[in-house]
Amino acid sequence: MRRPIPTVVDDVLVGLGLVLLSIAGALWVSPPGPVPTASANAPTGDGGWKPLIDGDPPIAWPCNADLDVAINLARVPEAQRLQLVDDIDASLEHITAGSPYRLRRTYDLAVIPTEDTLADVAAAAGAEIVIAVDDLTQPDATDLLSPGAYGTGGLYYRGPHAYAGWVLLDVSALAGLTPGSGPRSHQALIIHELLHALGVGHTQHPTSIMQPALQSNTGLLADVDIAALARLNLLVCQK
Repeated sequence: MRRPIPTVVDDVLVGLGLVLLSIAGALWVSPPGPVPTASANAPTGDGGWKPLIDGDPPIAWPCNADLDVAINLARVPEAQRLQLVDDIDASLEHITAGSPYRLRRTYDLAVIPTEDTLADVAAAAGAEIVIAVDDLTQPDATDLLSPGAYGTGGLYYRGPHAYAGWVLLDVSALAGLTPGSGPRSHQALIIHELLHALGVGHTQHPTSIMQPALQSNTGLLADVDIAALARLNLLVCQK
């Protein structure tokens, strides 16, 4: 079954010379306050960010969107599951506090989505974004996550707007990262991939969490990331 609409995937790969992204060093694989409006001035200091899918405006969620997030952690060892739920909740709260988007965890998913089923799975869960952890050694592993990747984030879109996004994480790769927040942590990876699901691409800015390579000095949104999220939303609000 062919996908009916365009899709974008951003993989963070472990190792060099792999399919979508090859990077050196430690590897990725993603508040209250004024909300930008169509009349606001575009923020500056966004670190030379690039949208995940360019356009006029770039592909993004509708203006000032409220986004529900459903999760499936069935393939996470039970002893680690509660910590990962806490890390997902903290990541959603951190992005909500630093962006015009309001992300909220809602329901647990019964299945792990694939390229062909993502939109239906998200819709059935009443969510816009899906976060799932898979075991790539299993024969029924999702095709949204490439072998050798820590994680992937992306979105499906129709016209100028996204309508389904995903974050897929590899359960074995998570073991190499620190639970909680900070550099090289679960939350750093989740935040990075969630920003891809929101439509933000990579940047080489040294403080950004959206660098292609996992760095030892980034674990939370930097000012340049907050500016990039605001600009992306503003471009949509102005149309």
